[in-house]
Amino acid sequence: MFLIAFALTGIDACNNFSPTENTLGDTTSHNFVWAVDTFGTIEGRYPDNIKDVCIINDTDAWIVGEFHNDTTDRGDSSGKYVDYFNSAHWNGKNWELERIYYLSPTPSEDGGIEPLRSCFGLGPKDIWVGSNYFYRGDGQKWTVYQWSSGPSNKMWGTSDTDMFFAGVSGGLAHWDGVYLRTSTTGNYTGFSDIYGLIDPANGEESVLAVASPQLYKYTLNTSWLPVNSKGLEYGISGVWYTPGGPFYCAGSSVYRIRSLTSDTMWVKLDSATSAVNYSVNAMRGNALNDLVVVGDSGGISHWNGSSWHRFTELANPEDRLISVAMKGNLIIAVGSQYELGVVYVGRR
Repeated sequence: MFLIAFALTGIDACNNFSPTENTLGDTTSHNFVWAVDTFGTIEGRYPDNIKDVCIINDTDAWIVGEFHNDTTDRGDSSGKYVDYFNSAHWNGKNWELERIYYLSPTPSEDGGIEPLRSCFGLGPKDIWVGSNYFYRGDGQKWTVYQWSSGPSNKMWGTSDTDMFFAGVSGGLAHWDGVYLRTSTTGNYTGFSDIYGLIDPANGEESVLAVASPQLYKYTLNTSWLPVNSKGLEYGISGVWYTPGGPFYCAGSSVYRIRSLTSDTMWVKLDSATSAVNYSVNAMRGNALNDLVVVGDSGGISHWNGSSWHRFTELANPEDRLISVAMKGNLIIAVGSQYELGVVYVGRR
């Protein structure tokens, strides 16, 4: 692990760009201190992949994927096969590798384990992870459910009776605490992201899912309807928004639209294109003046309500970041570094 301390003392013309869009009155700080961890070994027989991350609080986070090291994928001293890991928990200082099984191992038989692709945290004792199965647990014990829409790429929810899953094979599902109701959209390119919120003004829930180049919106009768995606290019991979908009999408750059009900086009933000300068794979934020996007070549950029800042000291052509979580003053981005898994943790 290595640390990168970085403080902005002024406007750096190479890294900060004045946006063409209207700015907000308040701004947030670009000042983050970064730590980078890798998982796996370069000589390993199996590549490590980190697929997703969720933050519970500033000392509690999870990542999921497939993790191998010198102790896994072989027999132990008793001859029992040692499985790879498929998750890791962060306590604010260190990562601890974990195994989550869909069939619990017994003294006489091996368990069932799969690489995990998605995770979401409702609280310290209410963690959801998924792939071909989805699992709910407290970090120690897990309840396993099965769904038939292919591995779940992303998940989002508000409670244990309101969880949404977006599948690789183009399926979407909603868990109401009793039933898992699946839906099809006719889009078989696969869903890359799902995100939602509760509007504090009226208590209404809104959920959007991305299957490039189309956005879909959840309706209360469990159907998903396409919404205005004019101007979005193929390769869209992420979505984020605030109550009532505006709405943002991640792709070759950052796209924005004021309202999904209008007939206007999504606009590629020139300021983001200049500042980011890499393919954007994921985005999350706290507010309209506190947004992070990540992508290829170790690209991490922060929007503070007035300017974009790319953390160029983190750039690495071998790193491909595919998921990011942001909560308060904490950012965690994950992906791969050649055959290693890589995690960037930024504290403000």
